[in-house]
Amino acid sequence: QGLVILGQNNGGGKISLHAAVSAVIGSAIEAGCPIALGNLEGLDFMIPWDQVKDLSHADALARLLQFVPDGVVKFDYTVNPPTFNFLRRHTMPAVALNVPLPGTGGTGVYAPFEDVVMKPRYDLQASGVYLIYLSVNRANAAAWQVRTVDAWPAGINPRQPRCITRTIELAGSVANSTLITQPVKAQTINENLAFGVGPLLPGAAHYDDVARFWKRKLPFLKKADVQILGFSNGTRSLQDKSDATSLADDAAFDPACERELVAGSITDWMQIRKSIKAEYQKISVRCRYMASTDTASGKKELKDEIFTAIITATNAQEQTYSMEELNYFTPAE
Repeated sequence: QGLVILGQNNGGGKISLHAAVSAVIGSAIEAGCPIALGNLEGLDFMIPWDQVKDLSHADALARLLQFVPDGVVKFDYTVNPPTFNFLRRHTMPAVALNVPLPGTGGTGVYAPFEDVVMKPRYDLQASGVYLIYLSVNRANAAAWQVRTVDAWPAGINPRQPRCITRTIELAGSVANSTLITQPVKAQTINENLAFGVGPLLPGAAHYDDVARFWKRKLPFLKKADVQILGFSNGTRSLQDKSDATSLADDAAFDPACERELVAGSITDWMQIRKSIKAEYQKISVRCRYMASTDTASGKKELKDEIFTAIITATNAQEQTYSMEELNYFTPAE
């Protein structure tokens, strides 16, 4: 026992200074202290939690009333038991001192006042306030403590005499998130895929580049019994994302989309969070090749076909992209 959180009710909620002082006085009365609770003025504001240990009722009361340095405790002894009252300076009535004039001091034992001087008690004034806020933030399985200092005057040493130092524990933030990953494999788009009417024959410049692309798209072209004779009419056009039809011939490719997506996908979060771009492009070519019609006899047939491939052009690199998706978040107090 002996541990209490000032500024908190039994349900764990925050309470005003008025409620906190009333609770301390009520507890003292229950413990047998011969006093009664009177008026508490100017205490209707919320206060931070303050966890304390092994304090007497008087110590707890003094700790709470430090929030109102312009307040005065007044006991009314005209009633039984005496009543505890707390007044704020701005609510207290002005007092007129009845000072006797010189020569009117009655018996003369008490000389009349000649002068009244009010002197501030700077020796009782706090030299500063040093508040330490502690909170523990949590994100998934990780937790870390955050320490924030609020001091007046700035740079004050909390260990110096008459400095009021308090540690206030606040609720930290709580976050839970899921790591989303998307592996991407991409390679540079060969600009030689579009070359006009042609023809592009074996051994010519860029022939190998074009053949390599179409063998990757159409694996049957890699077979030993297939002999590519040449390509012609290589074209490349931008596609509409909704229906994959060709746009106008003058529709420009995004210069940033210089790679073809070979594996993986370009997700919405990659485009929004990672600034990844993607567009559809249509690659076409006319190909003449010889292919076997009878494996046993080795007979081949001349074929003349138009090949078409719809590719996703992107600026994504070949890597695994990741993003933390926030499931829920509770901000720090």
